[in-house]
Amino acid sequence: MQKHDGVILSSVTIARDVSVPPGVKTQLGLEAEHEATQQVSHWEVNAVYTAPGARRRGLGRRVIKAAAKEAQEAADSEGKSCLITVIVKKNNAAARILYERAGFQVLGDDDGDDALRLFLWTAS
Repeated sequence: MQKHDGVILSSVTIARDVSVPPGVKTQLGLEAEHEATQQVSHWEVNAVYTAPGARRRGLGRRVIKAAAKEAQEAADSEGKSCLITVIVKKNNAAARILYERAGFQVLGDDDGDDALRLFLWTAS
């Protein structure tokens, strides 16, 4: 969360211990090496919000990076690799660029042809 004078300007919601979808397991090669031994901590970004007047200042990227750092530290403390995923609409170029600038990579189509799944992976 980013605040200025007590006002929240940007925030992120991220869920922990989300099951890894089978297609993601296959695309990342997690079946045998990691997932079978429960060595992956999967987090999913549910929402990022930045107040309209505070956009284009890097706040969204900062809250995403801060959330990713916390997720990675939690996974490290458990001796696990950290996988963070997010789904964005294909026509939402701003969101895709935001996540890519925060280090996410495109994994592929999700939810039919209308969305992309992006991921950030840190191996333990």
